[in-house]
Amino acid sequence: MFSISIIWGRGILVTVDGRSMDPGFPEPRNLRVIIYHGDGKDKPLAIVSGYGDDSILSSLFQIAEDVMIEWFDTVGSRSWRNPGDMEIRRIVSQIEERILERYRDLKSLGVTPDTQVSMALLTQDGSPKLYHFNEKGLASPRHDAPGYVLLGPLSSVSIAEAFLRAVGYSPHESAGLNVGLLSAFLVSLASEVDSEVFPYIGDSIYMRYDPEEKDVVIGSIKDQVYIKMRERIERRRESLKLLWRAMDILGDEKEERVIRFLRGSIEGSAQKQG
Repeated sequence: MFSISIIWGRGILVTVDGRSMDPGFPEPRNLRVIIYHGDGKDKPLAIVSGYGDDSILSSLFQIAEDVMIEWFDTVGSRSWRNPGDMEIRRIVSQIEERILERYRDLKSLGVTPDTQVSMALLTQDGSPKLYHFNEKGLASPRHDAPGYVLLGPLSSVSIAEAFLRAVGYSPHESAGLNVGLLSAFLVSLASEVDSEVFPYIGDSIYMRYDPEEKDVVIGSIKDQVYIKMRERIERRRESLKLLWRAMDILGDEKEERVIRFLRGSIEGSAQKQG
């Protein structure tokens, strides 16, 4: 199983590989969307994903869901809103406390948890928040830096993180990127170094702030990405190979000209769009 939770503009995209899908269940084993259902309408609250033992993951997902629903029942439902920044910090702290308690119970039974979880949330005003709960159950924020959480076998996580660093991904500049395609590319890349990772996505959920609705919305972009995924990923692979080869052939002086040309093209396109 492999998952990517990554900031994308005023939202967070959570993608899991196809290996995470169980033929007997409609949803991936390592992904849960937390939605409050009531008064004939739905309120998206969070997306959690994880890596590790399925049964432990399920219990941790339930802890996260219980805390979120409890908060909404007592606070959020009054004005039908998502939590604010300070409220999210308290929610994460409560989840952390319950996970640590769960881990203590498991250890008393001779079970050593080796599970990690990511949690994606949005404030009511559209600020994305991303947290990582490590093997000890301790939470750390990831929304400001590095802007993503990668969960899976070590080799797949390492190559995906190396690629994100190589391309200079930044959560503060992510609005102009095709993060859906980037995530699908990373899944494909990770599958080449680890047989536990399936080369195609199992699902891709995008939670974002809609300025027209003035609210948090959620939806799957799996079908949109999957239709052209193979073709576009192959084009990206080919472009990387050609650029690397071109730099080898052109030499130092012309390398700089190529860089200036590419940078100028990007800046010119950005100005036109602006």
